[in-house]
Amino acid sequence: MDNFFNSALFWFLLGIFFLLVEITHWGFVLFFFGLGSFLVAILTWTGLIHSPVLQLIIFIISSLLFLFVLRNKLSSVFKGKVAGKDQSVDEIKGEKVKVAEKIDSVALTGKVEFHGTIWQAESDTVIEKGDVAEITGRDNLILKVKLIPTTKVVGC
Repeated sequence: MDNFFNSALFWFLLGIFFLLVEITHWGFVLFFFGLGSFLVAILTWTGLIHSPVLQLIIFIISSLLFLFVLRNKLSSVFKGKVAGKDQSVDEIKGEKVKVAEKIDSVALTGKVEFHGTIWQAESDTVIEKGDVAEITGRDNLILKVKLIPTTKVVGC
């Protein structure tokens, strides 16, 4: 069992673990520890390093180097952009959207068009197709909206 913890397979599986955890978290940090694990797995597999202490040292140093050198460069690749700029949840609150499919609060169905893209939408009230709504929040890929009274988009 001791051989497993300083084997290439261990470091490879640890790298996979870091990448899977990164998918569920939004800090974009564990990705680089996964890269460090993959580097140690390759170095161990090729026989360049054998010592568990050296493996751990290379893992820590390479992970931190990847983090500090690559994080800013790769962050822009993984962030969404709208109209040439990054937008957070707070920045889209208050934006107007056109209801593309009736939003039914009971059936939990409905879609809105926001910046040319169709999004799933939820509301506390029923909102008809063609109405204009306001974004009040976001839950992953579902926009939370509320009806803006007396506004109807013609030709929907």
